[in-house]
Parts: sequence; C-alpha cells; structure tokens
Amino acid sequence: MRPKEINAIIKEQTEDFFKQEGFKYVQKSIGYIKNENKCRISYGFVHYEYHPEYEYEIVLFVQLTEIEEIYKKIRNGVTVGITYVFPLSYFLDKENYVNNNPEWNIEYKKDIPPFSKALTDTYTKYVKEFIPFITQPQNMLNFLLSEIATGKDYANDENVFARVLILMKLLNYPMEELQAKLAEFKSKLANYREDIKQTYYTQMDNIVSGNW
Repeated sequence: MRPKEINAIIKEQTEDFFKQEGFKYVQKSIGYIKNENKCRISYGFVHYEYHPEYEYEIVLFVQLTEIEEIYKKIRNGVTVGITYVFPLSYFLDKENYVNNNPEWNIEYKKDIPPFSKALTDTYTKYVKEFIPFITQPQNMLNFLLSEIATGKDYANDENVFARVLILMKLLNYPMEELQAKLAEFKSKLANYREDIKQTYYTQMDNIVSGNW
C-alpha cells in the first residue's frame, strides 16, 4: 500500500469521530484541523517510508495565532509557524519524549485499524482536555519556560526564546522582567556565529521593544 491509500482508509475509519469533535480532515495536512479563538489545532499523523512498510506516528501541532503572526513579522517570514509540537510520547513521558514517539508499522490493510483506534483513543484520553489548557497563553508560556529551565536542548534555541518573549510581551510582563529574560537568552546564544547571533539578538530586541 502507498500512503495515499493508507491515509484514505484512516480518514474513512476516523472522520465521523473527529467531525463530532469539531475537526475537519485536510488531505494536505497531517490529518485533522480545528480553528478556534486565537489558535489553530492540527491533530493527526506523520509517516516515514521504510518500503514496503510505513511508520505512522501520532502528533499534535499547536499554533497560537497571534504569537505566530508576530514572529512571522519579526523574521520577515512568508509563513506562519507552529508554536509547539506535542508528539504522543509527550503524554506518556513528559521528561523523555523527544525522539521516543510510538510507531505503528503499516504495510497491509489489516494494519490500519489499530492505528485508527489509537488515533481516536489518544485524543479522548489525552488530547481533548489538553487543548483548552495549552492554548491559554499563560499556560503555554509556563510550559516553554519550564522546558528551558530544565535544560532541554530542543527548548534552548532561538525559536523558543523568541516565542517566550512574545508571550511575555503580550501578557504585559514588567519591562524589567522582559529585559532580564532577554539578557538570559542572549547569553545562551553567545557562542553562535557572529552574524547569526546578531540577527537573533536584533529579533529579540525588537520583540521586547514591541517593534513589529
């Protein structure tokens, strides 16, 4: 089977469930999309080809629209990004979830129903109640700050730093706290190549000053 065929069967087996939850299936996306007030949720699957098998994984993409629109302007970007990606493994082991996402090997039609069931079961068990929590800006900010503070490599980079500063700015944190966080983040980027470092420094300065 090819991914197009597999995805069509996953849709057939799960679409009614997700329609009831307010999602729409989008063929060019990862599966199901829901636009809510000030956020966009993408929930579904990604796959990796190991012919003749395909490894399918369950993933939640959270986009806080205002944050991403500002970040796009700061970077002179052409597309709006994703605020954070939560693989299924996040809900299973919050301390050690990166690169540990469960996989479903799909080669034959009989392999698809277990994945479809996992997709709906995971949503019911973990994701449904998590979405209204993590899409609150203060909760997202607290989460990102925690990931940075615990020293996780993937959180200690310029993309997360910028989003944290935007969230703090929009949540009206005092300027002294913004400046302190800016200085902390700049120190974490101090060993970057000079031209790249200055680009990120300028972006973060513009965020703190509200220059977007």
